[in-house]
Amino acid sequence: MQEDDITRIKTSMLVFALEKALGNFVLDKEHLGDQLSAGTVDSIIERSEKKGSLVEKDQVALILQASYLGEVFDFALSVAKGTICEEYLVSLKTLANQLNIFDIRNAVCHPNNPFPDCYWYRAATIVSDPLIEKLGLQNVTEALASAVAGQLNEPPQNWFSDVKWAIPNNLPKTFPHEITGLLGRDKEFKELNRLLLLPRENLITIVAPGGIGKTALALQLLKDLSLTPSFSKHVDLIIFCSLKNEELTADGLRRIDAVRDIDSIKNHILSELAELYPERSLSSFEDVCTELQDEKILLCIDNLETLLIESQSEFQQFNQELPVRWKVLVTSRVSLGAGTSVPLEALKEKHSVALARNYFRKRGVMNIQQKTLQHIAKAANHNPLAIRLTVDLYLKGNDIPESIQKSQKDIASFSYKNLIDALDETAVSILEAIFAQQVSNRHELSELLELSYESVVEAVNELTKTTLITREPTSEDFDSYKLADSIRELLISNPRNIDIRKKVSEEIRKRKIVIRELSNRQRQLEIDEFSDDYIAPKTADILTILVNDTNKELKNGVNSTNLRMLKDRYTDLSNQFSTNEAFCFNYSRILHQLGDVDRAKSCIHSKSARCRMQLAWVYFSDSDYETAAKLYRELFTEGYGDNNQSNPKFAYRINRNCLASLLYSQQSDEVIEITKDWESHKHYRDLFGSMRASAFKRSVEHKVNQDAESTETALHEAIQTLKKLFNLEHYSYTSSVEAYRIFKEIRYIVARPNSYSKGFIRGSLQFIADHFFDVCERAKVPEKEQVKVIQDLDLVTIDSNPIHSMSWFKRKEGTQDSSTIQSYEKQGYTIVKVTNIPDNVEGVSPYIFAKDNSGITYYLNAKCLVGGSWLEWASYELGDKLAIKYGRSKNNGKTYPATEIIEI
Repeated sequence: MQEDDITRIKTSMLVFALEKALGNFVLDKEHLGDQLSAGTVDSIIERSEKKGSLVEKDQVALILQASYLGEVFDFALSVAKGTICEEYLVSLKTLANQLNIFDIRNAVCHPNNPFPDCYWYRAATIVSDPLIEKLGLQNVTEALASAVAGQLNEPPQNWFSDVKWAIPNNLPKTFPHEITGLLGRDKEFKELNRLLLLPRENLITIVAPGGIGKTALALQLLKDLSLTPSFSKHVDLIIFCSLKNEELTADGLRRIDAVRDIDSIKNHILSELAELYPERSLSSFEDVCTELQDEKILLCIDNLETLLIESQSEFQQFNQELPVRWKVLVTSRVSLGAGTSVPLEALKEKHSVALARNYFRKRGVMNIQQKTLQHIAKAANHNPLAIRLTVDLYLKGNDIPESIQKSQKDIASFSYKNLIDALDETAVSILEAIFAQQVSNRHELSELLELSYESVVEAVNELTKTTLITREPTSEDFDSYKLADSIRELLISNPRNIDIRKKVSEEIRKRKIVIRELSNRQRQLEIDEFSDDYIAPKTADILTILVNDTNKELKNGVNSTNLRMLKDRYTDLSNQFSTNEAFCFNYSRILHQLGDVDRAKSCIHSKSARCRMQLAWVYFSDSDYETAAKLYRELFTEGYGDNNQSNPKFAYRINRNCLASLLYSQQSDEVIEITKDWESHKHYRDLFGSMRASAFKRSVEHKVNQDAESTETALHEAIQTLKKLFNLEHYSYTSSVEAYRIFKEIRYIVARPNSYSKGFIRGSLQFIADHFFDVCERAKVPEKEQVKVIQDLDLVTIDSNPIHSMSWFKRKEGTQDSSTIQSYEKQGYTIVKVTNIPDNVEGVSPYIFAKDNSGITYYLNAKCLVGGSWLEWASYELGDKLAIKYGRSKNNGKTYPATEIIEI
């Protein structure tokens, strides 16, 4: 006899003795029978009548036999009321409750289930308590002594099997799984218990492929509940109905006669209830629903998929016809559209190995090595039926590898064939896509299969309930899915949609090529995490492709339609990647381009330097310079303006936009402080010098007409900074733009009466004269604007105006020498007068029109000007005379193109 069996018998001796002693305690005081709780007695009598037993109120012995252990305790308390024994019984019942004596009473009735040692120690603790002797329960003390001494005296068999207080049921007398016991289902047991106790949970489905243990779980649950006294408050009767029509054995599939349709289910229920309620007149299923509508009946339908495959709506209608107080527990390979599903997964490794060991031992094989057990359990994908089938095949004479191979093939078809046959086209496509991709999430499936996200979500939810697919943990905050191990074997040999599989495989192949090229490009170009194009390693494929498409669109020119499509793709992924750095950065870029500034700000949930810079840029572009300055200043202070801590492009953006946002938010003094050592700056001397000059200028731009002294000082500092900068860095676009702004500021000052010193004005004009042409060229100032500025500055009345000495500036003369005109005419030139100068929003027009004395019109292009500058061309006005040579007309004599142009 195994140790478990010995422990169970010893424990049952103690519980039996306690139950019997408490009953005798009540019977000894039978004259106090009128003190028994009338409500409890009535409940027991009613319960007995439902089971076909008639008990009268004065038959105390029979009432005790039909009572639960808890009720026997209560009767003992009733008859002891007002005596010293009442206190002892209260303490004893409290102790028994704390140590779960009722669970122990239930456990000893299941010889094939594991029996924890703790049950023995708990029972021994109760019966060894001094309260037992105080109450005079001597038989209990004797039972403990016998058990400790190893003198086993098992209680009568009917005490185990014929539990008087069991909930009436038609459960099978023996269960197939009892040979090994039910292992590894504690979590599902507790969940099903919880659901069955909820008033509004009337339909519960255990969903799993074949062989996982749905029936075993349901039967064990129902048997335990039927033997649990407290559960009788919730259920009056349990009906079991099996639709199982085939059984997989070592000899192959064996057909079984079973209930096949709804009418058969109704007839089965009618037959069983008529037997359990002989006093009721039940001639039809309609009678059952009417007569027993107030009964709390738990109906269990096993292997319902055989019906659901043909007609799910028929079952739903049947379920709606049942009385409100009835509950339905279903096992099925196919999920229902209603109720609550409890998916059943394969066993954990330790439980599947224990199952293999137990099954071998029950079949008489005791010396199987642990490695072999682990190998069988793993090869069977921890499927209980597959494990037992492998063992059976081995015992038939096959070796272990052959047994495993055959069981794998048989179990795959048995477990999933009917289940897959019931799937719709979308679900089958998803299975094939996951098969091709190994692991996938809902958004990837939506893109790969070109299905709506909503339809994919619905199909995946249903597949998850069947455990055809399982959730796969990922580093990201979203669910991914993979195929159950056995289904992969079936799909290899029996693909359901080969076109989908090929299509998805090809798309995955293309993605892998793109991702590999992106990885190589990043490595070769040394693209780091501060670059716009950067995609972190191990980024989800779907996000990698999206970011790559984003970078292409933003580089190749913005198309609003494409941007909106990209935005929709980001929106679809927002729940999964809302905190992902690359997602936040690029989603904000797209929203910003579309003008959705608020969302471009709110979508950033990453604290990376790149995301913070993007957020700062959005605020900057939205003219919220103070917030932008704060964000840029933080990045600058953290050192990201240093090329060595980020990269040159990123560092330049930080430096430039930090200084610019400070300038635009009227924080010029801050800029002056930051740039005080600009000359020694290694990488950004030009930027810092330019911004410093701008800061000095901006610091007094509102004081020009009120405070000449402060303005002179600030502009002098700006001019001196730019002089040094031009000497050190020559003329850059940034420094030239700032210099031209100062030119215009000087022009404004000298154009009206002022109190500025002549020294400041002369020095400022000299700065302009020295650098004007180079600055305008680098800053791309329109020529017409240049001419206007110089003309205004040329009019400044100051001794030795430096503008007058500019060698390339030629002031127009008031008259033209007639001898010069005659000279050009003798050389074959035609003298013309400017008659039309077209407007040009971008600056000076490159062409003008002129007429000779005969009224003939000529077309003059600046590129034909001989020996002149663009500045001279820009200075021409209506009426100016030019000497030209011209070619043949290309528009029937309307105009003639000049081929040479000379200023007279």
